[in-house]
Amino acid sequence: MIGSEIGGFDPNIHYKVGNEATTSRHRALLLAGGDTSKIQLYFMDHVWDNLDLTKEPTETVDELCDLQCRRLRERYDWLCLWLSGGYDSQTILSSFIRSGIKIDEIAYMDRSSYYQDPEIPFILQSATDYQKYHNPACKIFRANIDNNYTGDLYNRLGEDWIFEPGATLRFSKSIASFIQRHNHQVVKRRLTTPGKRADIYGKEKPRLDLLNGWWYMYVADFAYTEVLGSDTVGFFTSDITPELQVKQVHMAMRWFETLPGVNHDLVHRIQHNEPAYYMGWNLSVGRISVGCPQSAHAIVKQHFAHSDVSIDSKKILDHYRATDKSIFDVYIDAKKQLTSIVGEDNMLKSIKSRKWKIRPFATGKK
Repeated sequence: MIGSEIGGFDPNIHYKVGNEATTSRHRALLLAGGDTSKIQLYFMDHVWDNLDLTKEPTETVDELCDLQCRRLRERYDWLCLWLSGGYDSQTILSSFIRSGIKIDEIAYMDRSSYYQDPEIPFILQSATDYQKYHNPACKIFRANIDNNYTGDLYNRLGEDWIFEPGATLRFSKSIASFIQRHNHQVVKRRLTTPGKRADIYGKEKPRLDLLNGWWYMYVADFAYTEVLGSDTVGFFTSDITPELQVKQVHMAMRWFETLPGVNHDLVHRIQHNEPAYYMGWNLSVGRISVGCPQSAHAIVKQHFAHSDVSIDSKKILDHYRATDKSIFDVYIDAKKQLTSIVGEDNMLKSIKSRKWKIRPFATGKK
């Protein structure tokens, strides 16, 4: 059950197991026999290896965000921002407004047939305000993510769904790595876009390790499932303006060092969206405040577990369990086959990149 490569190979972002490379997380787990220590996430290593990560860029984070907007406009003919109610994509929209660079399209996912998304009113308000006050030519696109899309996806892919780039054990398949290839609305939209298109996602805040008194930067795959194996652009972490990532790394380190009793465990709790620290963490790396309370305190994040108990997924899973057992069985059979080989615990473990050493922990630095 090794599976074939699906969706093409991305030289910038992929998994490595010995001499094998793949964009499929689950194929990597099979190649490693379930031992995640044998898997490394290659995430633009060639970019970080050729930057002085120890040196903080002199530009402000806003200046670097504006630079990213300008470079995206220069590189692409059509800019589509995938908007949520959260800190990352709302900050991107704010950056385009501040820089005066126009967005051609704002897109959002509507999963209301099975998930009551509290962010939708805030998304629509932000999108219509942008269209009204900043760019009347901007298109607003609603991507309908419903039972029919999900059922059709499992029908077409069969048990090979498990080898798709970005696949997790969550039954719903609304992340970019799926909808950009399999949602008929989205695929048609992409194919009919004039010129070279960029689908922009708010990826992602830097991940840090604090080990033996030193700060390290790394990348974890679950934070980047939206861009893994898909033709999309991560705004905050990309090879277009890599210094934006470096700036955020230094800003995050300084903020962590202001926290009483900060240590390795607390850093990782925060980076796993600990609600008590979530707002502070986002603001520390230059994100703007957001209006949706469930987004501001990471409540929405908790709805998207990487397993079939995910809140966003349970209703649609129950629907197919009751109405179309064949779809339910396609999901369950692939999951059973893989977990019997690699273990379900390993399926839920984050896979990390190499670590890049940045600087010593600055005791008492404010």
